[in-house]
Amino acid sequence: MDGGGSESTLVPSRHERKHTREKAFGCNECGKTFSSKRILIAHQKIHGEERRFVCSDCGKAFKRKEQLVVHQRLHTGEKPYECSQCGKSFTWHSSFSQHVKSHTPENSFECKQCGKTFKYYSSLYKHYRIHTGKKPFRCRDCGKAFADSSVLVLHQKIHTGEKPHGCSECGKAFIKKHHLLRHYLTHTAEQQNKCNTCGKSFNWKTHLILHERSHKTLGAF
Repeated sequence: MDGGGSESTLVPSRHERKHTREKAFGCNECGKTFSSKRILIAHQKIHGEERRFVCSDCGKAFKRKEQLVVHQRLHTGEKPYECSQCGKSFTWHSSFSQHVKSHTPENSFECKQCGKTFKYYSSLYKHYRIHTGKKPFRCRDCGKAFADSSVLVLHQKIHTGEKPHGCSECGKAFIKKHHLLRHYLTHTAEQQNKCNTCGKSFNWKTHLILHERSHKTLGAF
């Protein structure tokens, strides 16, 4: 019995082996240890990319400490940039700068190609696509490309059959609002271009004139 007992004390149990393997793989760059080689290899990629500043909340790594400080505002909710005009606060300096310009009436961003000015840089950036011909927004159904995402949204309604702009006079529907407005003119024209002889209405005055000639021709016989 004693011999068997002494032999069992010399052989580590599965539980004991777990402790001896724990964090046995050390990083040569920073000395940090890990419980498996796979985790160590994943960690060493941080050094390979020269991203030594790691966020303790989500594990994302950065090359410079100031990048990490800015990133951590996502976790802390810190908004250090406050507008003196309205008191609104911002996380990022770029958002703050764009907001400050909204309080000034003048357009600050000028297109070097044509001289047109814009209130926001994002509007200028979108405008530049007119000059460059760049069309980054592509329709998944037909492949047609557009410079503006809002135009793509309108275009896709052709494929879905959606026509949100309906005429209150006749119920006819249109994809674009300006098509509806143009259609409304036909209703107002019908009221104006009415034949006094028979009461028939026309969309265009030229059609009314031609029609009235037919009455004169018949009256001559």
